Amino acid sequence: MSQSSPGLPAPHIRDAGAADARGQGIGGALVREAIEGAVRSGCAEISVSTMADNAAAQRLYRAHGLTDESLLLERHL
Repeated sequence: MSQSSPGLPAPHIRDAGAADARGQGIGGALVREAIEGAVRSGCAEISVSTMADNAAAQRLYRAHGLTDESLLLERHL
């Protein structure tokens, strides 16, 4: 994704879902709407986060054109 322009919002999608709804197209519809809403609002980029081991969510986001841009490292205390 491109760098966000100063003053323009950069929405962020938090991972949300239900295992029993997987495969019904709901996640894809939500991601498409989030991207379309960001475009309509004039946003320069959109970001998502998910757990490193959530391969299904990563496939979903990549299928909608999102790419790996950064790495977040954490230490739980």
